[in-house]
Amino acid sequence: MRKGGTRYNQGVLSVGGLAVGLWVTGALPMAITGILAVVSIELSFLTEGRKIEAVAQVLMVDEEGFHVPGATVNGDWFLNGKLHKEGTFGTTGSDGSVTISSGRINKAKSGDTIKFCVTGATGSHTYVASKNIETCHDTPKP
Repeated sequence: MRKGGTRYNQGVLSVGGLAVGLWVTGALPMAITGILAVVSIELSFLTEGRKIEAVAQVLMVDEEGFHVPGATVNGDWFLNGKLHKEGTFGTTGSDGSVTISSGRINKAKSGDTIKFCVTGATGSHTYVASKNIETCHDTPKP
């Protein structure tokens, strides 16, 4: 059987006509391991003098609520509803979280709205946006 560019074999082990287990050889295709979704997005700010940068901490989980390490999370940053930075990304650690930076935000004033939206994710699980608890998060600049 061939799926996703990976060759693997599978079958059912039977003893006397009774199925007693499943055997698999080779690597399984990644897509069959489960779903991946965003459970939370938290925003914070880093300041140095007049320079400011927003940081999103995104937590990714599977369908059972377990943290998913090694997933690449993609997202876009917005300032007052206008695209600020497109295509930012990072990889989740062992705790299922990733920190993604907006880069320097030059024209933001106190009270302006900064927003981060997850646009996709890849890895050992299949990203299903409809399962997200939160896809975007915004907050006013201090």
